[in-house]
Amino acid sequence: MNLAELESKVLQLPEEERRKFASWFYDHEDEIAGPASAEDNDLSSGQKAELTRRFMEIEQHPEMLVPFEESDVKTMFAEFADARSKAPSARQG
Repeated sequence: MNLAELESKVLQLPEEERRKFASWFYDHEDEIAGPASAEDNDLSSGQKAELTRRFMEIEQHPEMLVPFEESDVKTMFAEFADARSKAPSARQG
């Protein structure tokens, strides 16, 4: 079986089975493709699994997503910078 055939078979699976396959694939990625180098990816397998879980949750429940504007991002970063400037470790040094 070649890659195109495998891709076709995977895409023919029911949605829940594709999700299970995706989770299995990411859990076994190092066995399948070999360990990633530090330059390729600095996420742990646990972090990858969490990202996969969250992505699947978004696919299952798109209504949970909250749209935001660029101004919201600017406000968030401004609040973060303000909080960091007030942190004790930021004032030492």
